[in-house]
Amino acid sequence: MEREILFRGRTKNGIWHYGDLLKREVSGTDDCIFTIVEYSPVEQLKNERYRESGPIMAAIVKAETVGQYTGINDIEGERIFEGDYVKWSDAGVLGGQGEVYGTVVFLEGQWWVQPAGKWPVPLFCETAEIKVLEYPD
Repeated sequence: MEREILFRGRTKNGIWHYGDLLKREVSGTDDCIFTIVEYSPVEQLKNERYRESGPIMAAIVKAETVGQYTGINDIEGERIFEGDYVKWSDAGVLGGQGEVYGTVVFLEGQWWVQPAGKWPVPLFCETAEIKVLEYPD
């Protein structure tokens, strides 16, 4: 698989963690716990067996900060995640307006920039420049 599947989430202490996402239900409630798991590389043994070559880190994160990596980086090379607040610029579109400020969302099978109270624009555009401005709290 060539596409990088990566999630991130922030703990109550404000620390970001990046890795795989686990969603677990809390017994007897409607609540869920979201955990970001960071794995170390594995080493191959004989007979198609594998083992971890380092520690596995796991952190319980706030649900509202969980976001998936879009596979797109901004103009400074920073990864763009679901929930990021971005500036999307392209002078040749949007009736000359050319700038949209909004939150990255996944709708109808693709990533979009959703401005407040307006129609979304596709996150990916060959001529647009995108800059991450804020991360979700």
